[in-house]
Amino acid sequence: MFARMARFTACAALALAAGTARADSKAAPDMDALMKEWAKWSSPGAPHQLLQKMAGKWTLKQKTWMDPSQPPMETTGTAELAMVLGGRFLQQHYTGTMMGMPFEGSGLVGYDNFRQMYTSSWADNMGTAMMQSHGAANAAGTEITLNGLMDEPATGEKDKKMRQVLRVTGPDAFVFELYNVVPGQGDMKVLEITHTRAK
Repeated sequence: MFARMARFTACAALALAAGTARADSKAAPDMDALMKEWAKWSSPGAPHQLLQKMAGKWTLKQKTWMDPSQPPMETTGTAELAMVLGGRFLQQHYTGTMMGMPFEGSGLVGYDNFRQMYTSSWADNMGTAMMQSHGAANAAGTEITLNGLMDEPATGEKDKKMRQVLRVTGPDAFVFELYNVVPGQGDMKVLEITHTRAK
């Protein structure tokens, strides 16, 4: 069923592209050329290999800062990350505790070949919103920085700027950091999760 759906989606996209080409030109579209172009943009490549390094089962040590002048709260947890949809996206699932309550969250991180940027969607049981962010990797190919917006319902703040960093520190370790971007005050780290590959 899903294979048929994928083929249908690809054919529909190509038909739309062909229709656009016809509107722009009297010449009939070259379907072989369209298929080759579609394959080029839809195939995973080198940027996806950085995501592959974060796939696996992990044990977590988490630090949360509610007040930057005070020591962070420290908790533990587990995570399972897997490359899905033919190696195009890193699917994340986290469990643990946060602020004394059970925590569960899921997300997808990918690299958009066409727009040439990393993208991320995240949702968890601490709210009803989904966070969207996008960004780029560093030149060394070891770190992804994602920028986005988030709301703070408790304070009524909307569209607060935030920054996420995924940093591979070795074959069996990576770090996730979350920062509030405060105009005029710099970035404030609110979350740090150290991942160690489960043995």
